[in-house]
Amino acid sequence: MKLFAMLLSQFDLKMFHEAEGFFKVALNIDNSEIPIEVKLVDNIGKGSTGGRCGPVFTDDSTFDNLKIEKISIKIKHSCTVIGMIEALAHEMVHAKQYIDKDITVSFERYYFWGFIPRIKARKFWKGQDTTDLDYYDQPCEMEAYLLQKKLTFDYLNIVQKNLDPLAMAKLLHTQTESNID
Repeated sequence: MKLFAMLLSQFDLKMFHEAEGFFKVALNIDNSEIPIEVKLVDNIGKGSTGGRCGPVFTDDSTFDNLKIEKISIKIKHSCTVIGMIEALAHEMVHAKQYIDKDITVSFERYYFWGFIPRIKARKFWKGQDTTDLDYYDQPCEMEAYLLQKKLTFDYLNIVQKNLDPLAMAKLLHTQTESNID
């Protein structure tokens, strides 16, 4: 039984990584000058959060001149590959938004209690400050939620059309038998 679970897990990871390529092409970010780094992680924090996406700035970036070195996407290992793929679709939309500069960020210094230096990040959508909007009211989230469903369904339709269940069952059966002997 462990072998069967291992084979399914390998198939899930293959599907996940193929989805990454599919989403890059579908969103027209496959040839971006800014690389996108995708990692599977055990925990992201904040309850049921399935993924995170954000820019990583170059070492020579300043408050007045932020330069994106790469886009970092972290997806939480979830119980189903479909959940991971859907989270990836959502975060890939955000990657596109950063690459296209629909989302930008800035940092400002302020002093807590008048003397303790702090830094506050501000998030902008197409030039408009959205920092104080609720999560689901942010235009970047609205777009990501709308597109994640379409991207996920489009990808899974292709997988379904190319997946021959009988051939898959035979492959799993053959590999299981060869490892039992």
